[in-house]
Amino acid sequence: MLLLNGARLSKGHVHLAAALFLVACLGLYLQVPSGQRAIALRPWDSATKTTPDKLGIPSASPAPAEDRKQRSSPKCDDHLHAGYLRAFVDRATEYCGSGSSANMTCLSHTVYEKTDVLCFAGPARIDVPQKSIRLGCELREWKEEDAAGGIPVFDQFPVYWYNTGPGVIFRDHIELEDIRKQGSEGWNNQVEDHTILVQREGHANTWHSLMEIMSLTMSLDILRETMNPQTGLPSFTDEDARTTQLLILDDHPDGPYFDLWSLYAHKPPVRFSTLPPTASWYSNIIIPLAGSSNPFWQAEWVSYNCGESVLLQTFSQRLLYFYQIANSAPRSTRQLVLTFVDRKKSRRLLQKVEYLEALEARFPHMTIRLVDFAELDLADQIQIAHSTDILVGVHGAGLTHGMFLPHRSAIVEIQPPGLVNVGFDLMAKSLGHRYYCRHGSEHDSSDNTGDWHQDDVFLDKHTFLDVVSAAINDPRSYFET
Repeated sequence: MLLLNGARLSKGHVHLAAALFLVACLGLYLQVPSGQRAIALRPWDSATKTTPDKLGIPSASPAPAEDRKQRSSPKCDDHLHAGYLRAFVDRATEYCGSGSSANMTCLSHTVYEKTDVLCFAGPARIDVPQKSIRLGCELREWKEEDAAGGIPVFDQFPVYWYNTGPGVIFRDHIELEDIRKQGSEGWNNQVEDHTILVQREGHANTWHSLMEIMSLTMSLDILRETMNPQTGLPSFTDEDARTTQLLILDDHPDGPYFDLWSLYAHKPPVRFSTLPPTASWYSNIIIPLAGSSNPFWQAEWVSYNCGESVLLQTFSQRLLYFYQIANSAPRSTRQLVLTFVDRKKSRRLLQKVEYLEALEARFPHMTIRLVDFAELDLADQIQIAHSTDILVGVHGAGLTHGMFLPHRSAIVEIQPPGLVNVGFDLMAKSLGHRYYCRHGSEHDSSDNTGDWHQDDVFLDKHTFLDVVSAAINDPRSYFET
């Protein structure tokens, strides 16, 4: 029976078996070459969050050694594996002069010919009346060794898509001035609070939002491995999460992914507009990596063969645990489940219902679902994805749900004619999934605009059935242990 959002086509509503589970958190340590230190992606202290009860990384199901093993090369390690985090730690640089009332440590790494930056600074004064952040930092003199080492100059910090990134946050929201000389009330150079400054690209796109949130989580992982020279302790700890909140600097609506921004912050996110108009306080500030600096996004146009990535696997596990998503029953005890991403506004697959009915006739013992993820809240979206074995859809944000498939699943992507994008191929392989792709054909339609972002996609029935059947019948998938 062909299902719509998990229900029979005639009913059109969702039936989800909700399950809460409690798992033991563990530390997940990345394997690194001999002589290099490990970066630890540890679980966060469960007491830092009140809802849900715990945060952390649940133990993952074991998988075949040949698939679990990452493929090592300098490029893979620096871009998609543990070396990506280590590279930032190794390039931690102080930007304030010795006479400054504040410190500002920025960490950088050059990936895909662009130098990405995150910063940790403080104490800073959060000034609600002025809607600004004041940091008593007199920039130090730049030295030849800084330039030779590729350390970015402050006024050249990068700006990213949709007016985001550290360059934008410093330019539009942070004033470098000596707070002490202004006679600021309550001056304190030993603050414990942490404020993460967030300038989002938008609020509604699954891929954009999750890449931004993943960049934030990696920023905090990097800071947990970066020693604060003033304290001799990590720049961010599990204990710090208790006194951390996000200050949202953009004007976008909250959106369906807003809860995830406070994944590691005990306090709820705030905006200048929601704070008392006369409020001011001192805090350490964190300017995280921009979403579009995320190496898994930048690799959309670059073909890699790097095996599985613990960075992406860890992020997936953290979100599954955040929403307390239980694993499905073992595949050997149930039917395989195929979920087709039902796009409603653009890039719709023409004749999709006819094709799925033909697929159902070919595989009568498989559950086939037609799901409009945009109709569901995020927890239900992730639950459906995590109970899916084969995810099929036209290129778009809906395929981001492949991030939450059980290990050894399959993704079938249908790309518009002329588009060559390897982002979901990389995502699939990084998570231990099989990936299949076919391109649509040019077709005449009065609705065509010539813009692949908008136009519907035609793939002939024979090609559709063949590629999906190949994914279903692939002997390497699903049941190997």
